Amino acid sequence: MMSESGALGCRLSRCDRISPMQEAENVVCQRCGEAYARAMIQLRTVMALKKTPASERAAQLVELEGITPDAALAWLKHEMHKTCEMRLAHCPVCGGELTTWQAKWCRHCELDWH
Repeated sequence: MMSESGALGCRLSRCDRISPMQEAENVVCQRCGEAYARAMIQLRTVMALKKTPASERAAQLVELEGITPDAALAWLKHEMHKTCEMRLAHCPVCGGELTTWQAKWCRHCELDWH
C-alpha cells in the first residue's frame, strides 16, 4: 500500500489542482483569425454536449468543466459549432479566393509567395 505522500499520491493531488482554464492556451482561429483562449475540454463532456440542445450547451459546459462563461462561448463558437464568420483572402495577381485567410498559394493561378 502506498502512502499519500508517495509518488502516486502526489501525482493525483497535482492533477486535481490543475483546472481546465490553467491549461488553456491562446490560439488564433484558423477559420476567422480571431484570438481566443482554447480550453481543454474532456471527450466525455463533448459527447454530453452533443446530446444537449444548442441553447443550453454553454451553461452545461461551464458546469461540467468549471470554465468561465466567456471561455465556454468562445469554445462553442470556434471549436464545436464553427459559427465564426469565415475570413477570406484573395490572390494578389488573379484575385481568386484563397483556401484560407493565411494561405500563400493560389489554387487558381498557382502563384506561390512564401
